[in-house]
Amino acid sequence: MKGAATPAKATPERASSDSGERGRSASGVPAPHGADVKPGTEQQPAFGDHELPEFVHQYLRDYIALADQKAAFVLAAVSAILAFLVSSGALQPLKDFALLGAGFSWSKLVGVLACGLLSTAAILAILVVVPRLNSDTKPCSGFIFWKAIIAFGRAEDYAAAVQGLTKKMAGVEVQRHCFVLAQVCDQKYGFLNWAIRIGAVAFVLTVVFLFMK
Repeated sequence: MKGAATPAKATPERASSDSGERGRSASGVPAPHGADVKPGTEQQPAFGDHELPEFVHQYLRDYIALADQKAAFVLAAVSAILAFLVSSGALQPLKDFALLGAGFSWSKLVGVLACGLLSTAAILAILVVVPRLNSDTKPCSGFIFWKAIIAFGRAEDYAAAVQGLTKKMAGVEVQRHCFVLAQVCDQKYGFLNWAIRIGAVAFVLTVVFLFMK
């Protein structure tokens, strides 16, 4: 029919441009490859304003609990081996040396050294459970640390202060406590790593002592 407008053919350049525009969000950030982003919608972040601090807070608490569990296992293991060595007379050379001035053979020396390392590993495992915060990182005020809560004096005062917090202020308190938990976690795993290493060396010496005995 005359006068009818014929539809324009889409050139490859225009088709590519249209596809690129559809693949962008309203914020102008390119969408992931293959994603179909509707016009007028924005890509949501992986975490909200308060989701990340709460996730980190829970993550640190879980790792602290895991460190305590591992320390309890290490303490039980080294204590059992130490009790076995003592019952086997591994520390008798120390008594003989103190009372009689007797010398040490290689087997006796290995047994005494194993007992000493096992005792050291046990002490380190205990320190995992009772970490100490540095004075410069220990919070003296706040709403989460238990000593900071007690500092309010009365339960009513603490409750009133919490009610006065805005959502942003509450998020800041969680973030501050995350830093404190990270300090605790660092101390715990520092002691735990040394307890495991020293305990492993002591176990090897125990095996050597049993073969040399």
